[in-house]
Amino acid sequence: MTEHPLQMQREEHDHSLYAKRVVDIVGNSLVPSTYDYIDLSYTDGNLTTVIYKIGGSGGTTVSTLTLAYDADDNLISVEKS
Repeated sequence: MTEHPLQMQREEHDHSLYAKRVVDIVGNSLVPSTYDYIDLSYTDGNLTTVIYKIGGSGGTTVSTLTLAYDADDNLISVEKS
């Protein structure tokens, strides 16, 4: 296990001669571990909301990221709820 620059742990597995290399990213993350749909919303060309769901587009929301920008369109914050 090696330390990722964003304080995430990375594990590399090769359990079979025929299996491709799999990389699991675990740990301190804004992205939920389980989801199967992402809904993106934009305002004035900036990504402002990311909604992660399980169960497709009509499924249950598991996490929401709200992104904020300054007057120069620089990303200034990301809030997870």
